Amino acid sequence: DEDDDTTASRFIENVLTFLLNGFEAKDKVTRYRCVHFLAEMVAHLGEIRPTEMVYIELRAALFERVHDKETFVRVQAVIALSKLCGSEDPSDVEEGEPTALEVLLETLSCDPAALVHLS
Repeated sequence: DEDDDTTASRFIENVLTFLLNGFEAKDKVTRYRCVHFLAEMVAHLGEIRPTEMVYIELRAALFERVHDKETFVRVQAVIALSKLCGSEDPSDVEEGEPTALEVLLETLSCDPAALVHLS
């Protein structure tokens, strides 16, 4: 919608896009900080919604990070994904693609680290 294009929504979208670049960093601390910051943002976004393209990229990046080799990165990805579950409409997910809730449940049941289960 043209009406939803406000300065705040553009700013949030730019920050989310910038943080998504850090998800692929080789440095584990960079990945952790980007995922943690994004998890905090997702928790407090409220009515400001990113565009569908950014939302799809965010979802895909979190799906990858729940399988990160570092436990503390996986913990933050699970936290962000759990916040995303509440706003996701299963009917909007493409056929054959898992929902955020399905990925979250699979991760919580299969992850070897106790910290991931507690988050």
